[in-house]
Amino acid sequence: MSTAPFAPDASTTFVIGHRNPDADSICSAIAYAAYKEARGEAGHVAARCGNTNDRIDRILGRFHQPLPVYVSDVSPRVRDLMATAVAAVPETATCAEALELMDRGDLHLLPVTDGAGRVVGTLSLPHLGGIFIPRVKEPRLMRQVHGSLADIARALKAAVVHAVDDARLEEFYVRLGTMDIRSFWKISEREGIPAAQSIINYPHIEKDEIFDLPRIVSRKKQLIPYLTSLLKETAG
Repeated sequence: MSTAPFAPDASTTFVIGHRNPDADSICSAIAYAAYKEARGEAGHVAARCGNTNDRIDRILGRFHQPLPVYVSDVSPRVRDLMATAVAAVPETATCAEALELMDRGDLHLLPVTDGAGRVVGTLSLPHLGGIFIPRVKEPRLMRQVHGSLADIARALKAAVVHAVDDARLEEFYVRLGTMDIRSFWKISEREGIPAAQSIINYPHIEKDEIFDLPRIVSRKKQLIPYLTSLLKETAG
């Protein structure tokens, strides 16, 4: 006796008796699966976990019933447990955006995908922790940012006043400019942080504090001429 062709899907529920089934086990599986279907609970299929014998074949032949589907192993597979609606971040996302997604979904690990939706890596909370909370022995890492000016502005939800080549990926260092610009750059050079790699948050600009600029993200070579022209316009 042969088994009727069957292709299970994710919604299939197998109804199985005991291993090495006898006639009672086979008939019970067939009857219960039919009962569930009759109640409108679709997707229940009679199955068996072993070979049949002459008695079973005669009974099924008498009532024109095909053999239940043969299932050799009922151990759960990854496909049985996995989630299909997976939260993921593109590789162009900022660390702040990834952390926000983890917090919103109470997640500890995120897959990272490329432009075609393929997984290219993973991002974990410990990994992000190493970025946001650097080692005490490496204080420069507390200031270090790998990204582009456009990424930084997006992470800060900031409005960019002036930026040049803002999509280029670079190594930056965050600095707080709360002093005269000349003094600031002397300290920057003393600490070994290149001027061209500095991200500057200027709460106020000198010149008797006549001009207030909430946040400017730029390099020194682009920032200084721009600020100078603004100050001249304001003073004039």
